[in-house]
Amino acid sequence: MAGKGGGAWKVAYADFVTAMMAFFLVMWLVGQKEGVKEAVAEYFRDPPDPFSVFEEGKKARKPGPDPNERPEHQPQPDLPAEEVKKPRPVRFETNDRSNIGTVIFFPEFSAEVTPEAREQIKDLAPLLAGKPQTIEVRGHASRRPLPAGCEYQDSWQLCYARSMAVMKLLEEDGIPAKRIRLAQAAGYEPMSLGVSEESQAKNPRVEVFLLNDISPAAANMPISSSTH
Repeated sequence: MAGKGGGAWKVAYADFVTAMMAFFLVMWLVGQKEGVKEAVAEYFRDPPDPFSVFEEGKKARKPGPDPNERPEHQPQPDLPAEEVKKPRPVRFETNDRSNIGTVIFFPEFSAEVTPEAREQIKDLAPLLAGKPQTIEVRGHASRRPLPAGCEYQDSWQLCYARSMAVMKLLEEDGIPAKRIRLAQAAGYEPMSLGVSEESQAKNPRVEVFLLNDISPAAANMPISSSTH
């Protein structure tokens, strides 16, 4: 049996480990792109309610699009400004993502890559090159309805056009298309739930991230061998 105070070191050690984890988290955040920093800051400014899925003590799934339904059959919500804050979506699903990536912003109803966004892609490409992981290019759109005369039929097409534009530029920078996975979320995963013009401007974007899983294209590459 340990003597008096024999377990006190465990408390001190736990405090030390917690402090180190906080330190490394801050150091990781300092090295991220501005888009990632803004996303993290927005999450803490308006965190999702962990109890919003419970109703009178019982689990209740919140209404929303069926994940098994094809995108073209999912209705695009047309919500008034006062209703934009409902429901609360998850900003980022980061469990399968590495910390290598960036967020590229677009004009609200356009798929044209701005000069600033082009520079972001050029800066990111060397960090993605030569690695075996899959790269996800995920398109997002504003929750507001497209204006009359827009060249895109709906937000899904707009997201796809944005993702394709980014993928083509990644290819120009030496990233093979077989490593890239395109995904679209339309207006269902807004970065900001605010109703101001500044908040809405954060939602039309493409997220480019290196995933943690190995690309099937890389996994199926033959291993070269030499004979002596």
